[in-house]
Amino acid sequence: MAEWPVVVARHCAEVCANEFGLSRPDNARVWLYDLIKKRGKRTDEAPSELPHLVSPSGFFMTVAGVLALPLAVVGDPVAGTARWVAVDCEIFPSYLERFGATGEVDPLPLRGAALLRHVNLTKVAVGRFQRLCDADRNPDIAREELREILVEDARAVTESPDWCRKAPKADYYLVSGDEFLLPLNRRSAVGFDAVGLIHRASSLFMLRGPDLATRCRYLESALPAGSARRDLLETALRTNSYLTWRRPGWARPHPRAQFWVRLSPMLTAPVAWQPERGARPLLLLDLVQRQSLLARLTRRATSSRLALESRPHARQ
Repeated sequence: MAEWPVVVARHCAEVCANEFGLSRPDNARVWLYDLIKKRGKRTDEAPSELPHLVSPSGFFMTVAGVLALPLAVVGDPVAGTARWVAVDCEIFPSYLERFGATGEVDPLPLRGAALLRHVNLTKVAVGRFQRLCDADRNPDIAREELREILVEDARAVTESPDWCRKAPKADYYLVSGDEFLLPLNRRSAVGFDAVGLIHRASSLFMLRGPDLATRCRYLESALPAGSARRDLLETALRTNSYLTWRRPGWARPHPRAQFWVRLSPMLTAPVAWQPERGARPLLLLDLVQRQSLLARLTRRATSSRLALESRPHARQ
């Protein structure tokens, strides 16, 4: 493993160029290769100055007193094509403070990836994301899922939004999509810890049956009042229904659905979330019913028969 060559990914070079004020990512890449060759050391422990730093492989390339590069692995070790890939670049706070590469980072003007570069998504924040938003059980995958969401429009504010006045006290708050809030505490001149996570709809996921029904409305064009589908949905909703992020594997996707209401093992409803609607923010878009195995086989056989009968030779 130690003999594998190191490849500096584009994102890593761009971050390095930005942090050190280099004119082009290609210049940063050349400089990094030289540093790695002369002073680089591979390790499976995050540097003491960056204890929350993570990498896809669990390994890092460090240059003492300067920076750390999280490493991924690509290629086939057996075939001799394996490579270490430096996917990001983190500067040691002590280096920045010593040489003045940057002053204390002000998060307020930063947006998206520029802000997230300075934010450590702690285990607590990722765990909350897993519980509240039904994220992947693997914390590393869940962390990347959360980062992909936040990178779109993350910004920092000094006060929590109106919908979350009970947020814990923090140095700043990261908000995204007017639905996610992550309290931020400064850990160094250049970094922040996201010490928790709140989702605006999280309280809705605790509701069951009649309590959930009081927060719902119906899309009249798909579920008109008095129709059999509407009656079935209203009855099922008041039993043991609950809200979930994930679509059942047997249900067809719906373009407007953000959540799903599970009504029974055979019934579900796609849901549009409209927080501006106050007391009833959940709009039920349709009713989806799972067909039995017999029904699916019968439908498949009927489709095959009709297709066969439609062929020219079948009509002769």
